[in-house]
Amino acid sequence: MSSPLREPLEQLRRRVRRVLLVRGAGLCLATGVAGTALAVGFDWLLHLDNSTHRGAMLCGLVLVHIAATWHWLIAPLLAPLSDLALAARIEQRFPELQDRLASGLQFARDLDDPRVGSRDLKRGVIDSAIEAMQHIDIDTVIEPRTARRAALVATGLVAVGLALVAFRPLEAGTGLGRLYLLSSEQWPRTVDLQFLDSTLAPSPWDGRHGVRLPAGESIELQVVNTRGDLPPESVIELRHADGPVRTRRILAVQSLEQSTQRGSADRLRDVGTSLLVPPEGFEKLEFRARGGDDATEWIPLSMIPPPLLESLGVVLIPPAYTGQPLRRLPEGHGDIEAWIGTRAEITAVINQPIRTASLVRGDQVPLAVSISDDGRTLTADFIVETAGVSHWFLALVDRNGLRAERPEQFELRGLVDRVPDVELVEPAGNIQVTPRARLPFSISAHDDVGLADVHLVMRPINAAQAAETRLRLHGEHPGEGLLLIEHTWPSTEGSLKPGMEFDVHVEATDACDLDPPRVGRSATRTISVVTPSQKRDQLDARQAALLRQLGEILRKQRNASAQTSVLIVQCEAAGRLRTGDREILLAAEVNQQLLDAQLAAPDSGLAQRARRLLAERDANRIDDPTATTDLKRIAGDLESLGNRELPELEAALALARRFLDSTPAANPLQILTSIRDQQDRVITVLGSITEDLAPAQDRRERLGEARRIIEQQQQLLNDTASQPEQTLDRPTRQLTTQQQANLRRMARQQADLADRLQRLSRHIAEDPANTNSPAPPAALRDAGTHAAMRAAADDIGRNHLGEAQQTQQSILEQLALLERSLQDHVTSEDQTDLARLEGLLARVQQLAAAQATLRAQTRRALPGSASRSRRSQLKTRQSRLRRDAQQVVDAARQLELTKAQATAQGAADAMNRAAQALGQSDSTAAPSAQATAIERLESLHRMLAEQQANTSATLTAEQSRRAWQDLSRLRTRQDQLAQHTRRLEADRNDTGRWTRPLLKRLGQLLQRQESVVEDTRRVQWPVAEDNDAQRVLDSISLKMQLAADSLKQRQTGPQAQQPQQQALAQLDRWLSQTRTTGPRDGSAAASSMTGTAKTRPATPGVSPMDPTGAVNNPGSRPAGQPGSGTGTRVSEVAGEVRLKALRQAPWGNLPPELRRRISQSGRERTPARYTELVRRYYESLAGKRLRPRDPSRKEPR
Repeated sequence: MSSPLREPLEQLRRRVRRVLLVRGAGLCLATGVAGTALAVGFDWLLHLDNSTHRGAMLCGLVLVHIAATWHWLIAPLLAPLSDLALAARIEQRFPELQDRLASGLQFARDLDDPRVGSRDLKRGVIDSAIEAMQHIDIDTVIEPRTARRAALVATGLVAVGLALVAFRPLEAGTGLGRLYLLSSEQWPRTVDLQFLDSTLAPSPWDGRHGVRLPAGESIELQVVNTRGDLPPESVIELRHADGPVRTRRILAVQSLEQSTQRGSADRLRDVGTSLLVPPEGFEKLEFRARGGDDATEWIPLSMIPPPLLESLGVVLIPPAYTGQPLRRLPEGHGDIEAWIGTRAEITAVINQPIRTASLVRGDQVPLAVSISDDGRTLTADFIVETAGVSHWFLALVDRNGLRAERPEQFELRGLVDRVPDVELVEPAGNIQVTPRARLPFSISAHDDVGLADVHLVMRPINAAQAAETRLRLHGEHPGEGLLLIEHTWPSTEGSLKPGMEFDVHVEATDACDLDPPRVGRSATRTISVVTPSQKRDQLDARQAALLRQLGEILRKQRNASAQTSVLIVQCEAAGRLRTGDREILLAAEVNQQLLDAQLAAPDSGLAQRARRLLAERDANRIDDPTATTDLKRIAGDLESLGNRELPELEAALALARRFLDSTPAANPLQILTSIRDQQDRVITVLGSITEDLAPAQDRRERLGEARRIIEQQQQLLNDTASQPEQTLDRPTRQLTTQQQANLRRMARQQADLADRLQRLSRHIAEDPANTNSPAPPAALRDAGTHAAMRAAADDIGRNHLGEAQQTQQSILEQLALLERSLQDHVTSEDQTDLARLEGLLARVQQLAAAQATLRAQTRRALPGSASRSRRSQLKTRQSRLRRDAQQVVDAARQLELTKAQATAQGAADAMNRAAQALGQSDSTAAPSAQATAIERLESLHRMLAEQQANTSATLTAEQSRRAWQDLSRLRTRQDQLAQHTRRLEADRNDTGRWTRPLLKRLGQLLQRQESVVEDTRRVQWPVAEDNDAQRVLDSISLKMQLAADSLKQRQTGPQAQQPQQQALAQLDRWLSQTRTTGPRDGSAAASSMTGTAKTRPATPGVSPMDPTGAVNNPGSRPAGQPGSGTGTRVSEVAGEVRLKALRQAPWGNLPPELRRRISQSGRERTPARYTELVRRYYESLAGKRLRPRDPSRKEPR
C-alpha cells in the first residue's frame, strides 16, 4: 500500500538532487572563473611582481572558491530529504491535495498500529492519496530555472575565458602562471619609455650616470615611447635619493605635455616634455618617467650651487646735452632706464671663482668682461644704443664648466628724446568770439629733457597774403614737471573785426642740440570773429538747449521715482519684492548713474557746460545779467546735487542691491523709501530750476528775436539808402534787370521781417505773464508797425525809396521801443503786482468798513418789524458787497495768493448767506453771517498786510542774504578744495613724484581754486550793513589767492593747505557773525497766505539747494542793473518806494524796539472773549458816521 505513495516521492527526491547538483556546480564554476579573471586582471593592472602579494591573492581566491563550493554544492546535497518534507513540498505546489498525501504517508507507516485509529479509515485515506497522486505531474513540483541560470552563467564565463585564452594566449598563460604557479614571468609590455637630449637623440642617463644641475635651476625633460605613441597618462616622478630604497618618498609627480618635434634625422616624433623644478633643500634627488605598462629606472639628480651675483653696482653717465649729472643706482639694482647715448659702468662680485664671463644685451653681440685675479670681481661698460625695452645679464661659467641656465636678468630701457607734448587746453574746440572778447588761452607743455620756448601761432584764414603771427609765450623750461601757461588773447583792444577768422595752434621746441630741434604742435583751433548779437544768439541757443536737456533729465528722474514708488507699493502690500523686481532695481541703478553723469560729470555734465557758458559770456563781454544769474543758478545747484544728493542716491541704490543679494527674501521697504525721498529731492531741485528759469529763457529768446529783427531792419535801411540817386522814383520799367532784382529782393526781405515781427507779437501775446499787464504787441499794433513794414515793402517794390526810408526809420524807432519794452517787461509786471497788492489791501479795508456799517444798520432794523422794502434795500446793499468781495477773490486768484483767495471766498460766502437771510421774513440769521464776513475780511486784511510788510522787510535784508548765501556756497566749495588738496598731497607722497594723472588733477584743482577766488572777489556786501565787510572779504580772497599761488608752484603741502584753512576759518567766523542778517525764510509770511500754489518766491536769487530751503527767483537780477532781459522782482521794486515812504513817515523815526512792537501788534489776533466787544465798537463807529448821536441812547460798554 505504501509503494504507490513512495515511488513518486523517490522520483521527486532524485530530481531535487539533480537540480541542486547542476545549480551548485554552475555557481562554483562561475565563481572560480570570475575570481581567476579578476585576480589576473588585478595583477595585470598593478604589476604585482612580488610573489608574496600574488600568493596572498591566490589564497584568498582558493578560500572564496571553497566557501562557494560548500555553500552552493556540498551543503545542499548533504541536506536530508524526508518523505514528509517532500509531501509538504508537493502539497504546497498542489493545494487541492489538502494534506491527504502527508496523512496517507503517516497512516501507511502506522497502518498496523491500532492506537492510531481504524485500519479501514487509514486505508481509505491512503487510497485517496494514491488516487490524487495519479492526477498530478510530479515533475512540476521543482522548477529547474535556477539551475539553468547557474549553468548559463558558468557556460558564459567559461566561454569568455576561453575566448581570451584563444585571442591573447600569451597574456592568458602568463597571467594564469603568475597566479596559480606564482611564476616570476613578466607581463609582456606595449610601452618602452626613453629619455631624449636636446637633439632628440637617446640620452646617456642611467642609474649610475645622472644629471648635474645648478641649484635653483630647472631642467626640461623629453620622453619618447619607442614602441608607438606616448600614453596619455605618462608622468615624471621625482623622489628623495637618500636612505633605503623602500623609504624614499615621492616628492612630485608632473604630467608630460605631448607635442610633435623634428629630430636630428629630420624625422617627426611624438615627444612628451616636462619642466622639472627641483624643490629647495635637497642635494640628491632621483627622477624617472612612467606611463602605460613601463617605467624607466631612477636617474640620479645632483644639485650643484651655480655662479651667482653677490653684489652689483651700476653708474649711469648721461649725454652732455641733457645737462644731467651722473647717476649711481642703489646697490644691487640693475634695471637701467637712460637716454640713448648714456654710458653704463658695471661692477659685479660673484659668489665663486669664474672661468669665463660675458655681458649680453638683448640680441646684440656679447661684450667681453674683465675678471680680477681672484676670479670673483667683474667690470664692464657699454653705451645705451637702442630705444625700447630689452634685457641685459652676465653669462657666467665656473671653473667646473657649470653655467647658470637662467641667470639673473635686468631691464634695459633706452629712452628717446621725444617730441615735446603740447596741448591747447582752452579753448577746447573751434570757437566764435566778439570783437571785444578777451579770450583766455590755457596751454600745457612738457618735454623729457627740457623746453627751449613755446609759441602761439596764429594764421588768418580769409585775409589775402597774410603771414602767420608767432607770439612767444614762454622761454626755457626744465624737463621736470608740466609747464602751464595762461594767456589772454588778443593782447590789444580793437584789433578784431567781425568776419575775421584765424587758425591757432601752439608750438613747443625742445632743448636737444645734437639733432635738429624737435617741435611739438598742438591741435588747431579755428577762431571766428562775429558780432556781439550773433554771439549772444549762439549763447542763448546753447543755454536754451541746456535747459531743454535739463527738462528731459527731469522727466527721466520722475520716471525713476515712479518706478521706485511701484516697488514701495509692492513691499507694502506683499512684504517683499517679486522675482522680476530686482532687475527693475538694477536698471534703476544704471539709469541713475547715467543721469548723474549727465548732470554732474566733471567734463561733460550740465553743470560744467553752464560754467563754460558763463566763462564765454564773461570773455566775450556779453552783458546779460539775467542769463548770467540763471547759469550760476544751474551750475551751483547741479554742483550741489553732484556733491551731496546724487552720490547719496547712488549709494542708496547700491545698498539696496547688495541688501537683496544677501537676503533675497527680505523687505527693503525702508531703503526704497529713502531712495524715493532722495529722488524727490533731486526732482524738487531740477523742477525748481526748470520752472523758475523757463519763463526767463522764453523772454530772453523773444528779446533775442527782437534784436535780430532790429539788426536786419537796420541793414535793410542801409541797403535802401545805398541805392543810386539817379534811379530814385523812376518807373520800374526804366530800371535795369539787376536794379529790378535788387528792389524785389529788398521788398521780399522787408515783407519777411513783417511776418517775423507778427509771429513775435503773437508769441508775446500768448505769454500768460502778459494777461494783466501792458503787452508790447499792443504798442506795436497801435503804432501800425506791422502795416508800416508791409507799406515799406510796397514802396521798395515800386522804387519809392524815399518814402520807404522814412517808413523804415519810423519802424526802427518802434522796434527800439519794443526792445526796451521787453527789457522792462518783468519790472513793470512786478510793479503792477505790487500796485495791485496795495490796491487790494485798500479795497479789503473799505469792504470791511462797509460790511461793518451794513451790519450795524441791519441790527438796528431787525429788532423791530422792519418793512419788506427796508429788508430789500439791505439785501441789495449786501448783494453789492458780495459782488465786491467776489472781485477781491478774483484779484487774489490773479495774484496767486491761494490762502488769501480762500479767506476772501469765505467772506463772499458769508455775505451771500446774509443776503439770502435778508430776503426771508425771518432775517435774524443775517447779523451772524455778516459778523462772519467781517471776521474773514479782517483776517484777509491781516494776511495782505503781512504780505506787504514781508515784502518791505525782505527788501532791506535781500542784499545781505544774497551775499551770505554766496559766501556760504563759497565756503562749501573751499572746504571741498581743501580736502582735494590734502588727498592730492597724500597721493603725491605715495608715488614720490608728479605723474601725468596727478598733474592733471593739480591743474583742475588750481582752476577751481582760482574760480573760487574770482567768485569771492565778486561778492558785494552792503556797506550799510557792515563797514568792515569789504576788509574781511579782501582778507579771505587774499588767503585763497595765496593757496592758488602755491598750487601754481606745485606745492600741495602746508604752503597751500594753511591759507586754505585760514580762509575757511575766516569764512566760518564771518558767516557765524552775520547769521542774523543772513538767509532767513523771507517767504514765510507769503507762504502762510499763498500756500503751495504761489510759484513766485518772495526771496529772489536764493537757490533751493541752500540750507534755508528758499527758492530761486526766475529771472532775478540785482536791482539797478540796466539792460535786464527779465526785469526785477516785486520785492526789489518795492525797495526804494517802500523805504523812502517809511523814512518819511512819522513812525519811521521811532526807536527800533518801539517800531518792532507796533508792527508786531498789528499781527496779533484779538482774543476770543473780546471779539464781540471789538465788533460792536467798530459797528458803533460806523453808526456814528451814518447818523447823529442820540443823547438818549446809551452806548454799549
